[in-house]
Amino acid sequence: MLGTGIMALADYLRLPEIYQSYGDTNVDRLTNPDLYKDAGRVPVNAFLDSMTFLGDIATDIPAVGADYVKAIRDGEDLSLFSDQGKDLASSLITNFTGLPSLSVDNPMVDVSLTQDLLSDTQRTIDSKYEPEFQKIAGEAYNYVDSVMPTFSTFAVNNPNKTIADYQAMEDELFNKTFDDMFNKNLSSQYQQDFNDLRSQSSINKFGYDVFNQDIRGSDLFGPGLRKFTLGDVSGTDIPLKYASEGEYFLPFMEYEGPNKEDLERLTFMTEVGAGIPAAVRGIGKRFMRNQDTISPDLDDAIREYMRD
Repeated sequence: MLGTGIMALADYLRLPEIYQSYGDTNVDRLTNPDLYKDAGRVPVNAFLDSMTFLGDIATDIPAVGADYVKAIRDGEDLSLFSDQGKDLASSLITNFTGLPSLSVDNPMVDVSLTQDLLSDTQRTIDSKYEPEFQKIAGEAYNYVDSVMPTFSTFAVNNPNKTIADYQAMEDELFNKTFDDMFNKNLSSQYQQDFNDLRSQSSINKFGYDVFNQDIRGSDLFGPGLRKFTLGDVSGTDIPLKYASEGEYFLPFMEYEGPNKEDLERLTFMTEVGAGIPAAVRGIGKRFMRNQDTISPDLDDAIREYMRD
């Protein structure tokens, strides 16, 4: 059983694939110096990653304290979650348990709230652009009037058609001409104004932009947690480098074998095996980095959940 477990672990860590990447035969692999260099780099990189993580936390802690002080001064809610985070958490609980949402006016639970906001936005923007619509409609009508044949000519050339067919042809040409003129001259600005008002209305109503698809981990958390960047030096644009993510603290510690992705994954698993902090970093960094969006898997899941 022990041997079976060891083999299963080796397969999970893709050790056979890593080994085989160093040559076509066992002789090639065993005489390849990169194999031994990379084997030595794995534990060292795992150690460097762990030390970087501790430094990451050390720079975040003062930012957490400063964030709480500012939140207290501004009279901000000191809960762990932001308005968006509360609504997301409440909607998950509601859908899994059937209980009412813990947060009121939750657009992730009551989709009519979002639909009403969209309808109001559409009416407001359409009202603003009504003069432009009328202008384009007039130009489109003049164009159609100048190119459409008379009904008598149409009837001669289309003996099996009726006046309803003629009117349908005229309407189709008008709609196409209007759409072409709108798309050429007005569509871009119209869409920008619509999106801007939609976002601002959402922020005014819910406290966040429910239509923003680039959800960041920090968007979901309240004072303190949002300052745990777990990916850069807090308050700066200086990124921290982790070998397990393909970024090397020491350039000469970069893996030389062709299967770098599995070696980086092995580095992370070595960190996890050495203690909880590595796992916290690996998970937390994906959820709470300020400059990056949520991990693709979670991002996709949230988007699909919100669409539903």
